[in-house]
Amino acid sequence: MVLIADGREKRNIIKKYPHTKPYLKRKGNLYIAEENNTLIGFAFVQKRSIVNEPNKFENLILVIEIFDEDKRNKGFATKIINLIKEDAKQNNIYQLIAYYQKENMSSHKLWVKNNFCITHLSTKDKKDFGCVATYKI
Repeated sequence: MVLIADGREKRNIIKKYPHTKPYLKRKGNLYIAEENNTLIGFAFVQKRSIVNEPNKFENLILVIEIFDEDKRNKGFATKIINLIKEDAKQNNIYQLIAYYQKENMSSHKLWVKNNFCITHLSTKDKKDFGCVATYKI
């Protein structure tokens, strides 16, 4: 089951998984995946305006994580992304966006599987430093 969580769930995740605090202490939406009332993973999303489109908004997916390695590649992250997409449609969000390191093949495969457009980012001197995944709602 996937759902949009509340502040209480945020605190529980931070308590059990302290490494999540830098993301979860911010304002935004928390999406969680559970199985048999056990937390499997989460995504944290922030709404922001699009720089060149002042009347349009995007949801920045700051993090998506499946905690237990045995639960990875089982469709939980895709279920979370599908809920994020549904929520974005209901809230008139223009697009979803996520940044990731180009070496992170698991993340790359997840975004491609979920029909995100992938763009490689580089500096002016052609140094590659990551990728951005975008999905137009």
